[in-house]
Amino acid sequence: LVWYTALTRVVHDAYSKRGKKGYLFTVGDERVPPNLTAEDVKRAFGETPQSVPTNAQMLDALAQQWEVFHIIVEQGSHMRWDREGVIRSWTDLMGQRAILLADVDKLSEVMISTIEVIEGRNVDDVVKSWSGDTSLVVAKAVSGLNSLATRPGDSGAVTRF
Repeated sequence: LVWYTALTRVVHDAYSKRGKKGYLFTVGDERVPPNLTAEDVKRAFGETPQSVPTNAQMLDALAQQWEVFHIIVEQGSHMRWDREGVIRSWTDLMGQRAILLADVDKLSEVMISTIEVIEGRNVDDVVKSWSGDTSLVVAKAVSGLNSLATRPGDSGAVTRF
């Protein structure tokens, strides 16, 4: 529902005024939810759409204006009993944009670090900017993001999932 809301109701000036993608993070410890139905949309917004995009379709559409990530909280109860299923469901849908978070108390640091890497800062430099346990959590979370980073001179082209 968050993705549907961002897709159908959010206009962000970073994109509309400057052509720069925004950042959209969702956080949880469960598998990818089922695709939305028209009934879900009606319950949330009081309107019945003619069609509702699938999760994959929403992700593709959002990628035009957003850098979309899902942070998987490893400390959650679903991760404790269905770890491989949760991870697989998100990575099958999002690839490297599904990020593991080993310590929920470091959520902000992982989000900041993700943005820094996507904006072109080297992963090793980002990790070194944190100390102690934070650097370990950040290192695990952002280790695979270098290939998604914007490089100086990039046209801001859409990153493919």
